[in-house]
Amino acid sequence: MTIERMRVSWWSLRIALGATAFLAGLDKFFNLLANWPAYLSPPVAALPISASSFMHVVGVIEMAVGKQNGVEPLFHAGRRPVQRFRFFAALE
Repeated sequence: MTIERMRVSWWSLRIALGATAFLAGLDKFFNLLANWPAYLSPPVAALPISASSFMHVVGVIEMAVGKQNGVEPLFHAGRRPVQRFRFFAALE
């Protein structure tokens, strides 16, 4: 019984974290939660790409991270790109 409870908790957290990342990435296209282009740091804003296009790219990456975390937690093929994305997002 205890192992089953742990398994249910583990999957619940995985799905919740994956859904949160996916929805945050989806919001980069609609700007419902925040005006995301306004949150760019000056070095990123100086890139030769518009702020909204940059945030769309970030949104696609976040949705991929959410899918990797929530749906495919047992497959480790996407572990390194997810770690790199989180590292650079933390630097931002």
